[in-house]
Amino acid sequence: MVATSHPLATQVGIDILKKGGNAIDAAIAANAAIGLMEPTGNGIGGDLFAIIWIEKEKKLYGLNASGRSPSSLDLDFLKLITIQVFQHMVLYLLVFLDVLMDGLSLMKNLDQ
Repeated sequence: MVATSHPLATQVGIDILKKGGNAIDAAIAANAAIGLMEPTGNGIGGDLFAIIWIEKEKKLYGLNASGRSPSSLDLDFLKLITIQVFQHMVLYLLVFLDVLMDGLSLMKNLDQ
C-alpha cells in the first residue's frame, strides 16, 4: 500500500513495489514524484521523518532528518549572511538539500 497526496505519486510508489522494491524504495520514489507534482508542499527544503521496521533485524528505527545545521555553521556567520540569505536563496536551498539527501540516504541504508 502507498498513500500520498497526489494519485500519480501514489502510482509511482506502487510501481516500485510491483517491480520488487521495498517500502523504503517506494517512499523515496513517491517523495521525488511529489516534489515535482506539488513543489510547494514537498521536495527540496523539506523535512523528513520516518518510522521504519527492518524485518530481517526485527528492529524499529525512528528517523528525524529535520533542521540539521552544517557542522561549520556558527553565530558570526549567521549574522554576516542574514540579509544575504534572502538575496541569495541558493544558499538556503543547498543547506536544506543536504539535510534531505542525508535523510533519504540514511533511510535507504537502513535496509541494506
